[in-house]
Amino acid sequence: NVTLWLKGGNLLNYKGVESMYKIGDFSKIVDIPVRTLRFYDEYGVLCPSEIDNFTGYRYYSDENILECELIKLLKSLLYS
Repeated sequence: NVTLWLKGGNLLNYKGVESMYKIGDFSKIVDIPVRTLRFYDEYGVLCPSEIDNFTGYRYYSDENILECELIKLLKSLLYS
């Protein structure tokens, strides 16, 4: 199990059961703008877990949240 406190006091307790989030909801959870998430996807930095073939909607998982937190940590170390 992995427990993380996210910005805004959100708690993520990852137990291996994944939830799926649309890009707007995911953006709020990880505090990263939708535009940045699309950029990350375009350049392969952070790809959604699933993309709906019919609608093109991006769906992100709990695992993607962990990846985002790592990206934010690495960014903060780069600019500190």
